[in-house]
Amino acid sequence: MALTARRWIGIALLGAAAIAVAFLPPSPTWWEGIRGRGAIFYQGSDAQVQVVNRALSRAKDALWVLSRRDTLVRLVNALHPRAGVAPVVGFEGAWTEPQRARLRQMVADAWRSLGPTSPEVPVAIVFRNNPNRQAGFLASGNWYLLPGATGGTCIVAATPNGTATSWPVGGVRSVLGPCAFYGVFGRPGAPIEQWLLHSAFWQGADADWLSPRPPTPVLGDDDLSISDMSTDYLLEAVAALSYEGLGISGAACATGDLTVCRRIVQSNNAGGALFLRETAVTAPIVRMPNAYYTQSFDRQYLDDLVRAQGRDKFGRFWSTDLSPDSAFTAVYRTSIEEWTRSWIRERRPGLHVGPKIRMASVLWGFLSIIAFVGVGAAFAQRRRIV
Repeated sequence: MALTARRWIGIALLGAAAIAVAFLPPSPTWWEGIRGRGAIFYQGSDAQVQVVNRALSRAKDALWVLSRRDTLVRLVNALHPRAGVAPVVGFEGAWTEPQRARLRQMVADAWRSLGPTSPEVPVAIVFRNNPNRQAGFLASGNWYLLPGATGGTCIVAATPNGTATSWPVGGVRSVLGPCAFYGVFGRPGAPIEQWLLHSAFWQGADADWLSPRPPTPVLGDDDLSISDMSTDYLLEAVAALSYEGLGISGAACATGDLTVCRRIVQSNNAGGALFLRETAVTAPIVRMPNAYYTQSFDRQYLDDLVRAQGRDKFGRFWSTDLSPDSAFTAVYRTSIEEWTRSWIRERRPGLHVGPKIRMASVLWGFLSIIAFVGVGAAFAQRRRIV
């Protein structure tokens, strides 16, 4: 069959259509279903062994976390924390006396800057500079032992990267995280607390609502190391790098899909990790991981809510006995889904969703198609003449 000019043009158009379809994003429903599954590498008895190994690993992790909790509670109780005053400060590892004095003063200054605090929940922070590396990733990051796990005190277990004594006051407020919300606003209403615990408290990972909002960084290819990593990790990397760091679900919410916005705000995949949720232990203990383990949402959801709407309104929302949906509508006169959409759009004002190719690439592609069609037409004409 001779390739006429019409057929060459048809082939070129089909190729262009295939490229355009390849650039379309997957649906958020598909993406949320595939995330976290990973790849199935084992079959039969090997698969059963892997199930047992994972269960054993989770049990060991839970025992490590509970042992760590008991150690921290004993340390903090010896410092006699009290509600309504600056957090007590404890130390693990080798700290010089000037370093200890400096950190105590930094915590006191940061707490004072938060303004009036609640007389309900004592707060403590423990700085550790010699984490047990044998515990792997469990020893890294900051741990938050919420009041339900300690008998009433909210404890921050901070493992600083670098020199903690050089942190700005806003950095100290940020590290206080969920415990700052408990200390300033008191114990949340039961429905609000259950919502935050279910979503692993990612919404309250940052508590620096006094500082101007920092520019949101966008992750690049060099920010992730994906060699020798699991399929789960690779999927998280794709989410972190997609759509200016929002991920596929975040981009869908930003473009107006309020159903996805609702799933995001209720999800435990958007930020911190309530590490014990897969074990028999249900203690509210939260570990805040690095940004690329999240769907790349900022850690400042509640932080921005306080910054934008003020302490008084947030205090009413925080302490209500209504469900999060009803409380949000009653206090802020808008739905939580709509506010989430607006919040994401403000964080990524230049977001573009859908096929996006640079203009130079488009021009080059058209020139290539024209040249391709021209050569094909000339070749077909020559064959016809011969």
